[in-house]
Amino acid sequence: MEVTLTKETKIMIKNSIFKQKEIPDVGLRRKLENVYKNVSNIDLWVGGVAEDPEGNDARVGPTFRCLLIDQFRRLRDGDRFWYENPSVFRSEQLIQIKQSSLARVLCDSGDALSHVKRDIFLMDSPILSCSQISSPQIGFWADSETCCNDKSHPTCPALSLGNSISGHRGRRALKPSADGVGYGVSVNPSNMSALLVTLKSLQNKISELENQCSKCKKHSVNQS
Repeated sequence: MEVTLTKETKIMIKNSIFKQKEIPDVGLRRKLENVYKNVSNIDLWVGGVAEDPEGNDARVGPTFRCLLIDQFRRLRDGDRFWYENPSVFRSEQLIQIKQSSLARVLCDSGDALSHVKRDIFLMDSPILSCSQISSPQIGFWADSETCCNDKSHPTCPALSLGNSISGHRGRRALKPSADGVGYGVSVNPSNMSALLVTLKSLQNKISELENQCSKCKKHSVNQS
């Protein structure tokens, strides 16, 4: 399969191969030069595995590092659902998403977990109380009508929210419940009569089926 590289990637690869700091083994560099003569002729895989990793934590040399960065950048930029794209989340929602962390997930889902490392992936990260770990506010995903009607509700942030993630909720919308606790689903009054008619029809159908079942049971008993 042919690999298409950007101009910048080609330049970075060309500049990295055969450099002394990437391939410190003098004998190996001479063998590569004798076989390929020119850096443009070297096989990509051979040149990549010949390089030493950059830094103590690295697993690949600069050439493969450059290719991995380029590949993941393309995957991110080509994904129209990438969460940082302007059309996916509003700016205030994106801020809340970035407040989340694996430490917060462990605090929320762990069994009686009260303390956790700030950065789960670092051994020397300080241990903090779960109350000190930032948490996203889900109120930023509520409908604007919800918070406009009840700004004092705990899940409503103190700003105008605009639309929800999907832009609208269709015929149903979340509204504060009558007791002021939680949310209920409001139904359009114009559809209430049709809903009652449908419920009545279903009740009649259920009664009819129950009568038929009762007759069938009596008939089977008489035959036995």
